[in-house]
Amino acid sequence: MDEFLKTFLDAVMPVLIQVVIIALPIIATALTGLLVQWIRLIQAKIQSENPTSYEKIVGWAKDAVLISEQLGISGLLDISGKKRYAVDYVQKLCDASKIKIDIATLEDLVEKAVYTELTQNKLDWGIPVETKPTTPDTKEVG
Repeated sequence: MDEFLKTFLDAVMPVLIQVVIIALPIIATALTGLLVQWIRLIQAKIQSENPTSYEKIVGWAKDAVLISEQLGISGLLDISGKKRYAVDYVQKLCDASKIKIDIATLEDLVEKAVYTELTQNKLDWGIPVETKPTTPDTKEVG
């Protein structure tokens, strides 16, 4: 039995070594790819749990625009005060989070949120959007 085992190992070992030499880089590459994907998954999870200040402010601006729009629809806020309400809302959240940002930037982010949350969504849904402002001194041609 020992003679058979020795002969078998002498015949099989060179083949096994060649298989390992060929398979090792492939296995290492696959494990590296899995490790990289796992690290990216962890990074994405951390970023979603701890968004950057900019992402927070953009989210707050979207919320503020939707809140002020609902307050305007319900009649609790007049049309001229909606933007001011949204900017003040975001400013209070920034102050509470100790995020320093100037009012002009906040106003720009609120305007962007108005476009993305109201105007663009209406266009995406196929709802017609008024493209020219109406003022008391403009006359509609009909």
